Amino acid sequence: MIKKYIFKALILYVGYFIICIGLDAIFRDVKPLEEYAINAVFGTVFVLALCYLDDKGWNSWKRVGNLFRKKNN
Repeated sequence: MIKKYIFKALILYVGYFIICIGLDAIFRDVKPLEEYAINAVFGTVFVLALCYLDDKGWNSWKRVGNLFRKKNN
């Protein structure tokens, strides 16, 4: 199962890197490569966390409702 997340992480990282550099090159505002690398790491971690929570079923409406529901003691 961890291989699936590693493969997704590599694809997300490279994809983010290429898309952002491409868009910035089109609009003539290319930043240093280190900035793209750091942004890609944070974006990849965020998306992988959401994928992990989705696999565990934590994004269901029932769970969200339970977070805000009052508990009767």
